[in-house]
Amino acid sequence: MERLVHADLTPGQQGLHDEVLSIAGCNGADCKDVLDEADASLVDKAAVAEVLGGPGAGAEYLREQVAVAGGGLQHDDDAAEM
Repeated sequence: MERLVHADLTPGQQGLHDEVLSIAGCNGADCKDVLDEADASLVDKAAVAEVLGGPGAGAEYLREQVAVAGGGLQHDDDAAEM
């Protein structure tokens, strides 16, 4: 699997990538923790995780996306509506 780089991301994903690095750099937080808390789609989080962590790093977000799409998990936004 080829490693994704910043230029492979959509403009929105590039912004998320830059935001994660900025917040993590300012707070000394782990990039994954910042990405977990980001207000972004799971697909965008997966793409950014692949750039930050290398091939396979976004798999967790993709599995969650599949589960949410299949009705297996309740996404945080869905829980807030209840």
